[in-house]
Amino acid sequence: MNGQPWHFVVVRDAGIKRRLADIKNRFCPAAKQVYRADFLVQAPVILVLCVDRLRSYGREFENGMLASSIILIGAHSRGLGSAFLTAFNRNEPGLAEEIKQALDIPQGIEPVAILPVGYPDEFPGAKALRPLTELVHDERF
Repeated sequence: MNGQPWHFVVVRDAGIKRRLADIKNRFCPAAKQVYRADFLVQAPVILVLCVDRLRSYGREFENGMLASSIILIGAHSRGLGSAFLTAFNRNEPGLAEEIKQALDIPQGIEPVAILPVGYPDEFPGAKALRPLTELVHDERF
């Protein structure tokens, strides 16, 4: 439908990065408290990916996820590191609202993802992947 709903807020300011980290930490579920967002402050750049509701035709989350995936792959292809942090949680709308306030995002524009970007300090080892026979199903599940 060619809505082209994306907006990208480029954050370099240390104070704003700290505020985003604090917001993410405050809304972090109890089971994930060990994964604090304090590292956001160290990122040279943070991209906050947002989508325009009207141009998304009811697919804000999907449009944001697709764009985020492309950014993550593109960053990796250029030797940059990144990570996906959600700015959207259906069960906790306060997360997106606080991010909108912190970045002066207007009504009708929804933050979907926070993507810190920089050169990685380390490269993780290969992950053990599930075999394709567990994931791919012929004709029927």
